[in-house]
Amino acid sequence: MKTSYKLLVLAFLSFWLILGLNACSDDSTGADDEESCNISLPSEFAPVTVDVSYFDSQTEPEADEAQFQTYFQVEQTARQANLSFGGSAVFILAPQLITFAKFTGVSPEFENGSCVWTISPPPSQTQGLDLTVTVRGSSTADGVNWEIIYDGDLTDGGSVQDYKILTGFTSTDNSNGEWNYYLPENQSSEVLTYTWSVEAEEDYDLGVTANPNEFGVAAIGYSKGGVQNSLTINTGDGEIEAFWDEDLDSGWIELPGESRQCYTAFRNEACP
Repeated sequence: MKTSYKLLVLAFLSFWLILGLNACSDDSTGADDEESCNISLPSEFAPVTVDVSYFDSQTEPEADEAQFQTYFQVEQTARQANLSFGGSAVFILAPQLITFAKFTGVSPEFENGSCVWTISPPPSQTQGLDLTVTVRGSSTADGVNWEIIYDGDLTDGGSVQDYKILTGFTSTDNSNGEWNYYLPENQSSEVLTYTWSVEAEEDYDLGVTANPNEFGVAAIGYSKGGVQNSLTINTGDGEIEAFWDEDLDSGWIELPGESRQCYTAFRNEACP
């Protein structure tokens, strides 16, 4: 997990720097569309995640925990999925980089059909790392293709040159897209892919596929349709399926090799 954590730290660092530039810079450089940069930097790494706000709002049952076991299993599974592809790294880096975003302003340059941002923040704003992040955005008919290159220090004391840490695509309205992560030692094969598709604020799907040796999971699939939530997690040793309905306080979980377990009004109940 150490390699993946370092990778995610660098990835989120890159994205918070990009967020700062997006807030402070002018995206256009001229009237000629062929020689101007009128695309915006991506403002969010993960537009949608596994929604655990329902569990956050609950008052945990105080009675015998055994009768609430299935509900607790569903909650634990949802929280595990929410954190499995690096959400925790955001909270480590955000305070420093939001501060940095307040005074950063870099305009893109038009190079070979792409808009290129070159970001070289002071080490005081990057956990002491000496780094440069290069972002290349190329317009397509329905969005932007992205490539993010990292040069400089690594958190383990090493360094890299021309390290392609991320590639991806974001649609024009950011309703769908994909990000691919790469390790420094293997930039020809992504170690994690995150995709999303949003129909409405409470109606969306996401998927994660990853190297389980690095991230502990092989795949996550999640669909939110209003108050109904469906989740699958594959750890490489089998698939866990879970479902919960926020209005009915009911749901179920199916663990590898076991029968489905259900609950209603938080209490264990025979499955229909």
